[in-house]
Amino acid sequence: AGERDARRVGLERGVRDDHLVAFDVEPDGSLRNRRVAATLVGVRHNPIDGTAAGGADGLITAADGRLYAATAIGVQVFTPQGGYMGTIPLPRNATNLAFGTDKKTLYVGSSAAPGAVYKIAMLAQGIKDRAR
Repeated sequence: AGERDARRVGLERGVRDDHLVAFDVEPDGSLRNRRVAATLVGVRHNPIDGTAAGGADGLITAADGRLYAATAIGVQVFTPQGGYMGTIPLPRNATNLAFGTDKKTLYVGSSAAPGAVYKIAMLAQGIKDRAR
């Protein structure tokens, strides 16, 4: 969730889907208003049943509301409205995302290379009051 809309949380539907979904968070913590927030690009589909494979794993939101999704083809970037902006390509599939303490460095982990962490200098910044 971004600073501008603390009641909205983005969640992905699972690694077998190509949509990221968002919900409104009620004061009691319950979720409502499930909707597609963004559609991943380059997700492979099973030719037999049409299910998607290799969807998003880690998600993070920048201070400007952009959504970053760790995927098999790299880190996909979306506008706050869900428009695809591009992909930060990586040599291995991305699984985890975190902004560094300076909030200007994006760290990306990969399960394909255990212990490997990619360090990416960013123009966008992480949310200042968040731990990651």
